[in-house]
Amino acid sequence: APKAETPVDVALEVNPPEVKAEAKITEPKQPWEMTGKDLGTIYHGGKQKITEVDFLKTQQRDSGYYGDGFYGATKPELTKGYGNVVSDIVINPEAKVLNASLKPEEAPNGLVDEIVNWEYNRSIEKVKQRGKESAFQEELNAIKTEPLAWKNAVDKYARENGYNVVKYSDGEVVVLNKGGLPTKAETTAEIKTDIPESTVSNSIIPEVKGGNVGELP
Repeated sequence: APKAETPVDVALEVNPPEVKAEAKITEPKQPWEMTGKDLGTIYHGGKQKITEVDFLKTQQRDSGYYGDGFYGATKPELTKGYGNVVSDIVINPEAKVLNASLKPEEAPNGLVDEIVNWEYNRSIEKVKQRGKESAFQEELNAIKTEPLAWKNAVDKYARENGYNVVKYSDGEVVVLNKGGLPTKAETTAEIKTDIPESTVSNSIIPEVKGGNVGELP
């Protein structure tokens, strides 16, 4: 009897050749993008060692110049104006960190345009409806030139784009939310400085009870 023909859509190879998966291509980071791993440890000055950070209680007595959050610095000596006990806290390695600046002219390359364009795109339709194009253009220009307008724009941009931490400078690091560090931030060291207690401003350093820090700017 004649042999039946093999259907053309049936594979004859028992062991087909291995197909290697393509290497995952990731977009290069922008100059203003960091992670908690990049930032590492921050230092916080106060009256006593920190054992817990409550983000629901931050800025109860001080709004914080750079917005609501937990404040620190990248070096312990930069915290002396806030208290004579310095706690060091490791930032969540997976935190999304915005590497900004105190002034727009000092910002990482491209960040000013990024924030200005973001503000323009999110607001222009409402601005046109109100007929406020001229005033809006002045606001955008202020972001490019004025430190106050710049820091307000950075804070808004960071919060609405999922950042956990903003680094304005080595002396001004603001953790915006609990994604930046654990709810309970265990200190690995307690560093006492030689700053007299009388030099610490009560308006800057509210009383901390039981090692809970939520009131500090």
